[in-house]
Amino acid sequence: MRHKDNDLLEAIYDYVVRYKKENSISPSYGDIGKNFGIDRSTACRYMKVLEKDGRLEILGHRSIRLAEETVFDEVVQVPVLGNIACGAPIFADGSVQGYMALSASVLRGKEHFIVTAQGDSMTNIGINDGDMVLVEAASTADDGAVVVALLDDEATLKRFYRDRENETILLVPENDNYETRVVNHCIIQGIARKVIKDII
Repeated sequence: MRHKDNDLLEAIYDYVVRYKKENSISPSYGDIGKNFGIDRSTACRYMKVLEKDGRLEILGHRSIRLAEETVFDEVVQVPVLGNIACGAPIFADGSVQGYMALSASVLRGKEHFIVTAQGDSMTNIGINDGDMVLVEAASTADDGAVVVALLDDEATLKRFYRDRENETILLVPENDNYETRVVNHCIIQGIARKVIKDII
């Protein structure tokens, strides 16, 4: 590669180690670039040097195995589905658009899928338009969970509560500009577990 800054190389390695520990997922080249004030291509080149040196292995997007990590930490290909509304519900496009490699330790043996948030009704909890959300497949949820709820042919991402007195379900946004939606029935498809930022 072009001129290599060994101090920067070591700093990037330390950043990857720390990021994985704090977020349970590997940083993207965009994350690395933003943290060190370099462009993505430069971040990529430094990561390739670390891989060539045997200090880590790049398995896929946001999937990096450090040399000291156990080889038994398998990688799972998680399906990436269509957009999901964080606002008014939109049509539930369940077709698989691709896959993302995630550490099996993050998934804890549970089935997961990934959806792309569309809209701004969940911004108070850090889910913004365009964010990718890791969802644990589930058909039930506790009150207060952030769920993927299917309403007829529409899917939405909201906080879930049961109103037992009125026998209704409350789908609550996390943005004061939106109102709670009250429905008689919905099908829970999963529980949001993690937001994956800067995916592109």
